[in-house]
Amino acid sequence: MCHSEMSSDLFRERSAMSSTSDFTGEPSLPRIRPPANALAELARPDGSATLPVITYSRYGDLILMHFNSRWDIGQGCMQISDPDWIALDIAQQMMGWMLFNERPAHIVQLGLGAATLTKFCYRHFPDARVTAVELNPAVVDACQAVFQLPADNQRLSVILMDALDFVSNSSNTGQIDVLQVDLYEESADGPALDTAEFYAACAQCLAPQGIMTVNLCGVSIDDIRQRNLDAMRDSFETILFFRTCGSNVVAIAFKSAPIVDVEALAERALCIERCTRLPAGTWLPDMMPACVEQEPRRNVFTAPAT
Repeated sequence: MCHSEMSSDLFRERSAMSSTSDFTGEPSLPRIRPPANALAELARPDGSATLPVITYSRYGDLILMHFNSRWDIGQGCMQISDPDWIALDIAQQMMGWMLFNERPAHIVQLGLGAATLTKFCYRHFPDARVTAVELNPAVVDACQAVFQLPADNQRLSVILMDALDFVSNSSNTGQIDVLQVDLYEESADGPALDTAEFYAACAQCLAPQGIMTVNLCGVSIDDIRQRNLDAMRDSFETILFFRTCGSNVVAIAFKSAPIVDVEALAERALCIERCTRLPAGTWLPDMMPACVEQEPRRNVFTAPAT
């Protein structure tokens, strides 16, 4: 998954098949470049642009998004036969907050990717406002042209903005119920933003019972996981991790420690499965609190003391 919603198994298989007709570049899809003015504004000192061209590949029923021509790294994907479905398990885990909040009023996505999570939230939470924050206008254009992202409307808005600027804006303080963070550059080796200051600003944006999910990806995933845990500790009362999957792991961070009712969570998981087809029943036993991060497959939820 590298910034991504991609699984490492898929990319290993895809790399092995890259010379076959099952995985090819998609000639009918446009290469979308950032506007010249955006490139100028975000140029490096040596003059090279920081914003990548958006390219695509096709793998079976999936269209994959890539930055430039990094075919080994996917920035998101869409299942052609079911465009609003979350096809990959890592991206599904980013929705783990659904166990704890059934009716969020405002869901924010930092890093649009292929708009997988944004579209899913827009479809399944009709009473919620859904906001996506994306730095690269070419990503937004690609999502609208190729990945079937709806146009902005009363419930859905896409903001062209740096994620750090967004969470640092005082007008967002306490306004967000769910924050989904998936911020990666072309190399996808660790999040683009992962400092204590960034996570403190994220927590500041959340409502008192707000929840943040973060996609962590990179070559040294254990180091990345620990670095991000250390950066989150001072701003979030409870931090959980899903089991590491290849080079990815999803963190779930709670601004305030949740009150856990195991039976209610199990019932909620069944409801999520019935309503959305997401495998929520597998999420609880796969979550581990940061304090026991070395214990594999431990169910972290125990009945409250009586």
